[in-house]
Amino acid sequence: LSGQDVYINVVGGIRIDETACDLGIAAAVISSLRERPIDAETLLCGEIGLGGEIRAVSAADIRIREASKLGLKRCVLPEGNLGPLDNQSSMTVVGAEHIGDVQDILFR
Repeated sequence: LSGQDVYINVVGGIRIDETACDLGIAAAVISSLRERPIDAETLLCGEIGLGGEIRAVSAADIRIREASKLGLKRCVLPEGNLGPLDNQSSMTVVGAEHIGDVQDILFR
């Protein structure tokens, strides 16, 4: 990305304070760079550290439940959220430890 200008525009000028948005934003940038879309039925939720590690987020159960109600079918979450997860939805949940794992999951 060193030769690219990257701009993130949030509709309506909403301020993003939630670190769980990191993974979705990074995936959107990767999608644009690769010119390959992310499946519209995929939820991405996680905080990204400076080394590319994906950190656990709070309220993962609630996020999955609400996304399932909206019709999403797959969720990419930090590995750290898989253990305590009580997934009672029909959503497929996939864990990732590093941003490289997310690329493999989304674009294989």
